[in-house]
Amino acid sequence: MVHNSRNKNPIKRFLSRNTFGKTKPESIGDDITSSKNGDALGTTATGSDVKPTGPQAEGSGNSIPIQDSTEPEAATVETRDTEAASAPSTAPEAEIPIESQASQTAAAVTETVEDSTEPEAATAERRETEAAPAPSTTPEAELVESPGPVTSNLWDEAYDTLKVEYPDRLDHYERILTLWLQSGPPKLTPWRPSMSEPFDNDIIPSDPRERRKQISKIVGSWLNNTGEDKSSEDEGSENEGSEDEGRKDEGRKDEGSEDESRKDEGSENEGNEDEGNENEGNDTELKRLDIIYRLRENMQLIAQGIPETALLWVGACLSVQELLAFIKLFYYTKLEFQASPSASGNLSEADVTDAEKALTCFRGQRIEAYICRLVETLKNDRADGEQTTKEALLLKDLNAIDTQQSISGLINDKGRTLKPLYEWVCSMPEYIEFHKGDARVLWVSGAPGTGTTMLMLAIIQGLSQQIPNGLDPKILSYSFCSSGQRRPENAASVIKSLIFLVLKHQPWLADHLAEKTESTDRKHFAGENNLYALSLVLYAIIQDGKFESTVFIIDGIDECGVEELGSFLSLITISIKLSSRVKWLASSSSNRSGVRPTFFGLEIQPHLNLDSGYVDVRDIFEKYYIPSKIDELTKYGRYEGAFRVEVATKLRQLSSWNFLWADIACKAIIRDDPWHALDNLDIPVYIKPLYHHMKGKIKDLGPLDQEYCFRVLLVMAIAFRPLDIAELEAVVDLPPEVDPRIIIHKRCFAFLELCDRTVYFTHHSARDFVRQDMEGDISRTHSGVVQRCLHSLLKSWGKSATDSHSKKSRDLVTSTNYAAIYWIRHLYYAEGIEKNAVIEFLTDHPLIWLDLLASKGRLSKAWELMRELETLLKEKLKTRPGDGHSSYTHDFLRLIRETHRLLYFHQFIKSPTGVGAKHSLLFCPSNSTTRQRLLPSEFPQLAAPPFIKQSWSRAVHVLRGHADYVRSCAYSHDGKFLASASDDCSVRVWDITTGKTQHAFEDFSDWVYLVAFSSKGLLAASDGNTIKIWDVATGMRQKLPDDRDLHAENTGYIVDISFSDDGSMLVAVDYHAITIWKLPSYSVIVRQHASFQTENFSHARFSSDGTLLGTVSADCVTIWKLDNETENEAEKWAGNQAEDQAVNEATNEAAKEPETVVEKTRELRKLRDRQVQVENGVGRADGGTFSHDLKYVAIGHAGEKNTVHIWELGSNKPPSVLAGHTHNIHGVSFSPDGSLLASVSDDETIRMWKAPWDDVVKQPALVLRGHSRAVNALSFSPRLRHLATCSSDGTLRIWDYDIYEDETEPETSNKSDDETDRQAQPHTRGICFIASSNDGKFIASASEDGLICLWDGNSGVVLRDLPGHENYIQSLVFSCDSKRLVSASNDGTVWIWDTTGKVEPRTLYGHTDWVRSAVLSRDGRLVASGSDDRTVRVWDITLPNVGEQEDWKAEEKEETEEKEETEEKEETEEKEETEEKEETEEKEETEEKEETEEKEEKEEKEEKEEKEEKEDTDGIRVLRGHIDFVISVTWSDNGKYVAAGGDDGNILLWELSMDQPSTSHKHKVMGDSGLRTVYAVVFMSDASKLIASSSKRIAIWNTETCELMREVETDMTSYTLHVNPAFPRYLITEVGPVPVPMEDLDLFSGQTEPTAWCPYSLCPSESWITWEKKKVIFLPEQYRPASNLWSVRVQGHNVVIGCDSGLVLFFRFKEVVNFGDLV
Repeated sequence: MVHNSRNKNPIKRFLSRNTFGKTKPESIGDDITSSKNGDALGTTATGSDVKPTGPQAEGSGNSIPIQDSTEPEAATVETRDTEAASAPSTAPEAEIPIESQASQTAAAVTETVEDSTEPEAATAERRETEAAPAPSTTPEAELVESPGPVTSNLWDEAYDTLKVEYPDRLDHYERILTLWLQSGPPKLTPWRPSMSEPFDNDIIPSDPRERRKQISKIVGSWLNNTGEDKSSEDEGSENEGSEDEGRKDEGRKDEGSEDESRKDEGSENEGNEDEGNENEGNDTELKRLDIIYRLRENMQLIAQGIPETALLWVGACLSVQELLAFIKLFYYTKLEFQASPSASGNLSEADVTDAEKALTCFRGQRIEAYICRLVETLKNDRADGEQTTKEALLLKDLNAIDTQQSISGLINDKGRTLKPLYEWVCSMPEYIEFHKGDARVLWVSGAPGTGTTMLMLAIIQGLSQQIPNGLDPKILSYSFCSSGQRRPENAASVIKSLIFLVLKHQPWLADHLAEKTESTDRKHFAGENNLYALSLVLYAIIQDGKFESTVFIIDGIDECGVEELGSFLSLITISIKLSSRVKWLASSSSNRSGVRPTFFGLEIQPHLNLDSGYVDVRDIFEKYYIPSKIDELTKYGRYEGAFRVEVATKLRQLSSWNFLWADIACKAIIRDDPWHALDNLDIPVYIKPLYHHMKGKIKDLGPLDQEYCFRVLLVMAIAFRPLDIAELEAVVDLPPEVDPRIIIHKRCFAFLELCDRTVYFTHHSARDFVRQDMEGDISRTHSGVVQRCLHSLLKSWGKSATDSHSKKSRDLVTSTNYAAIYWIRHLYYAEGIEKNAVIEFLTDHPLIWLDLLASKGRLSKAWELMRELETLLKEKLKTRPGDGHSSYTHDFLRLIRETHRLLYFHQFIKSPTGVGAKHSLLFCPSNSTTRQRLLPSEFPQLAAPPFIKQSWSRAVHVLRGHADYVRSCAYSHDGKFLASASDDCSVRVWDITTGKTQHAFEDFSDWVYLVAFSSKGLLAASDGNTIKIWDVATGMRQKLPDDRDLHAENTGYIVDISFSDDGSMLVAVDYHAITIWKLPSYSVIVRQHASFQTENFSHARFSSDGTLLGTVSADCVTIWKLDNETENEAEKWAGNQAEDQAVNEATNEAAKEPETVVEKTRELRKLRDRQVQVENGVGRADGGTFSHDLKYVAIGHAGEKNTVHIWELGSNKPPSVLAGHTHNIHGVSFSPDGSLLASVSDDETIRMWKAPWDDVVKQPALVLRGHSRAVNALSFSPRLRHLATCSSDGTLRIWDYDIYEDETEPETSNKSDDETDRQAQPHTRGICFIASSNDGKFIASASEDGLICLWDGNSGVVLRDLPGHENYIQSLVFSCDSKRLVSASNDGTVWIWDTTGKVEPRTLYGHTDWVRSAVLSRDGRLVASGSDDRTVRVWDITLPNVGEQEDWKAEEKEETEEKEETEEKEETEEKEETEEKEETEEKEETEEKEETEEKEEKEEKEEKEEKEEKEDTDGIRVLRGHIDFVISVTWSDNGKYVAAGGDDGNILLWELSMDQPSTSHKHKVMGDSGLRTVYAVVFMSDASKLIASSSKRIAIWNTETCELMREVETDMTSYTLHVNPAFPRYLITEVGPVPVPMEDLDLFSGQTEPTAWCPYSLCPSESWITWEKKKVIFLPEQYRPASNLWSVRVQGHNVVIGCDSGLVLFFRFKEVVNFGDLV
């Protein structure tokens, strides 16, 4: 434990700053600490000598005077004044008595807020008052007093933190305290209870006050127990405080403890000449010493299991001042226990001694005020320290380039030139206007070499030097895109650097970054697609009230590309508007097309153009820059005297004052002999000709050298980021003897430079030149890079990097960083590439490639690039369908698509580190070519893999982040973002490329139902009552009229909102009105009320031109015209003018209602109504949409048929009916081109239909499955063939619906795949139970919807569905002969199924609540069932009418009628009796009441007996005895006994006789084992023993005596138990066999053990299938058991798992296997 001021642990920081025996004058804790040569008790040490100081120096070691209560206060003050006067001015602060120190500290604390003009006398008087002693209290009260209000919250906070972070450790510690509560404190000998020893925890966690009382009780018992159980250590301690040190030492020697002897050595000077004080404090000291010993002896126990924060909670039992000593003891003991020097920090033996003495001397209330201030400081310090640590972690996770460090070398190299350059720019009017005037942005531009970067460096250096001197209040944040050792790759990287430097200098603003990481569920912002999220972080920071004025600087703003330049311009414009404390300085190249210094909305835009050739800049260049370059040359040769002058002169003459030219020229000089410097300066004077000249120099080399240089240049020109030298070697085709570093240094120095290990272009102009000059070779180079990348990867996999610290090994790892990812993007740009290498790579090596990507954390990036490649190939196939190589291309596209899906799938299942991609292969679709090809070789142990589904999911993304139902979703108009609204009261914005949340709007306090994007960059959302609108770019709420949200004027509940295409209008409909607002004024221009009370609007959409509005109500579709349509246009749409006129009149009346508007009020004129049929099972309209031209309207219907109807609005033709959904339809939408219509439903599917819409009945062309609950809404992407859907399962999914895929693969249509999936995996809801027959021939599965499926246990093929139950299945059990299956359900019934399918199933009625368990007797005659009605029913199923519903209902009806008559009669009698009682005296009332109670009891008893007699019909017996739900039942093999386990923890045993009535069956109770809910019971074969399982426990009883024979803890909870006659000495659980040693049950462990006939199992976490206890198959979370172990069955060599998705997975292994590489 290293103690430092940045440690997040508050106690560690407290010790580091306020340690006894250590002094830090700047800390408030110094007031009670010693000087460098002193200790906490006022002693000063010189060498080994210890001398007491202070007023009691003679005869006392205490610097804390324990005053007599009779001592006058004035005397005390006088003494203090004398001490102060006599002390020299240079005396250490620690030598002041602690009371005086405390008073001075109090003054110091308050001085920060007091007026500095306060009179000195008044200040002294105040300090003396504060230093006055507090009233004394009894020692016991002092010790057990609760912490003050300042500290109590700290203890409670620490306790709550421990409860969350260390629940097990804290629970163990509380159990120890519980023992102390129950039996008093233990003896002083060390006491260590076993962690496995069961004992209760009675500490009250929920009530802090009661908890403190319990702790106080423990402390009180310590204090009251000193005389009774003192050991020799106590006797020795009694002599402390005495002047007879010899006697005290003797007592100490008897203790025999090293710790206590140390304590004695530190206590030699204790004593007090004041006899009164000594007598008064003796008992207190003894008792305090007693608690010290007790704490100390048991401290090791705390140190073993409780973290440092625990002492805060332990401190709750002490007064605040005693905690200080306790802290010392804790850390010393922890040090002792851990034996780690780093754990001690500044703690020493002397510190512990000081702490113990302080604990005996502290007077509780005397320095209470000081301690409270100290604790408050501790709390603040803790918050500061934790904040500092949090900020450091945040900045680390931000993973930004520290530009300050990156450009430090540049500033040092060019330092001589920067100062005069800054002085020059400070004289320029453009900069003056920016620096001191009102200009907010300064744009610097210039051609390459004109000095833009130099000027930016000069400004940074100049401003940086001013800030420390207070000359400028601004802070700098900058990023350099064109220079520096680390250069940002994209705009997102630039913004990260800006944020990093802001937070580095203003760390108090880090909460904005923390809030963003938390609200978007991320740990980092890696990737270029986080630009929006990072922009919002920056906006939040600059709007913070604590944000200090900052100048943001970006050099080379055009380096990241034209598209991202637009993002920068938007960022600058928005930030200027949001904060007046922001200024921007940006530079760009003036010869780049599309780069102009313009900002929208900014009035002042100074532009400093360095192309103007400023004379002063030329002078600086000649006077400072050229000499600095000559100085650089002197490092490589003799540039002296006249030769130096001559070289400098020629440099000045030829350079044309171009910095870049001078740099390249000097590099050319350095590469040759110094005496040829003048000759080497005979080069072109302009940059582009200079590049041509340097290229010519390369061409003058030999043919091979030329080729090598051009290969390096071309690869760097097309590389998508700067390359490490090892990466460059991997992707450039060079012989092994050729070192690219030599090529860069000697041949390509004009174009490339090597900074550290990274290769960059010297300037963006050099990269532009190479790209333009060698444009014809670009595509060929891309192809070559692809080949080299793949070759490099294969080469690296063939080598073993055993020595990870060797340079060769590191280079090998580094070389694959670029190749593993970017070969995909190079393939994107490659033309005419020979694809065989790619095909071979993706066919033979996909798994090892995935493992490499996972190890580098680049799966997501690879997936993005592969998706882009797939999209490109699709477009190429569409635009060139007649390509002669189309068949080859189709095959290649399928391979790319397969790899794309495999990448996403491996990322989606989130395998832990070290788990290979081969485990993902197991769960790929059954028709995956990769799975079919590689699975046999990766898992040869499998006889057959599990069937998952036929095809890959079309889901491109599964977006997770919402915590509740997702109700609505909408794409932005550019298709880059997706918005979602949820019941978790938030609206989220997602990046559709990465699927990551970019922002979360959390302004609502209720469920959010609706969301819509505007083309103007607005986002609207509604909770049904109001509409809130945000500016998406800034993330800020729009300021609306009257500062309130939009609403529908209390006309109803808002059910739909939509923007017009141009973003100028917003429409909202509630049930009875339409409201349209004009934007951006948000004035109401239309409020149209429904014509009839029953006309309930549900949807509204504008036409593309905004002139028409379509609405949908429950039974009508209406087209409305906004404003001035002509009569002819109205006639074209309206068939009945009279009806239209009536509607218009009603509309006009509605429009006359008074409103406050800015725009002219407009009207909606009804053009056409289309009635919606509500007949023949077609229900109400629930979901409607219009095509973009309003030609078609589609409505989803909720009803029996659940269909979608499409009408052509200008025609009278009947609608096209789209059928397929099986439940209510929630939403419908046309695709952007109108060729498709999609609908979503409660049936958890998305169905898509293809135009034309001329069929009467049309089946879906595509069915998308994946959501696990109702699908609520959908939205089409405007630019990709993607569809977004949202669901009540809390997720959104983005689907690729490109039908073109199916047209290229007609043999694998979606429809046939869907049918195959349904046949192979019939369940659609989560699996709740799996059962297996004893012989393994059959497997039964049950899902939450009550469906049961029967499977072939050998092949894993579904044999048949068993529909019947209407609710959740609680139990499935096969008969012993496997011919029948018994099921029990929450629907209150038991079903008996014939496994051959030849006999109709039979239903048993009778239970009145859920049936938890049902089982057949071995002979198959009887069924026993247990229910929540607290009974066990036994049915004789050989009798034909037993359990029939009719008989049961008739009996129940008769009983109900009789009961109702009885109750009615009783009510009448009670009423009469009540009236009589009112007239009688109190005695008579009491007698009558007693008689009534007796009568009721008698009637109740008679009713119960009568009911039980009726239950004893032929073939049915009802067994009672449980007082809670009956969870499990079982039969003995001989059918003699029935046993049942309940939720009451009891196990009851009946000896059954069907010839005897139910009432004669008396039960026996198995001996108490402490089990809780009994999940399973089973008899051993001879019925001599009964075994039961509970939560991670198994117990065994003797059946005859009911005595508990054995009880053990297990790793997993067994929910089913049975005994297979083939293996009678094993207990069969869901996850394998448990051996039962009948001869010696003491050997029974309750754990599964692998056997030859069943070597498989599941690990306790249920995440691995094991073979002989070795992990062999990893189960991703989505493929783990759905309902604990109820949905697992391990039998023989088969493992069957039922999943939440409804999948039933069969893992069938070969009988003879050998698992080699287990992971």
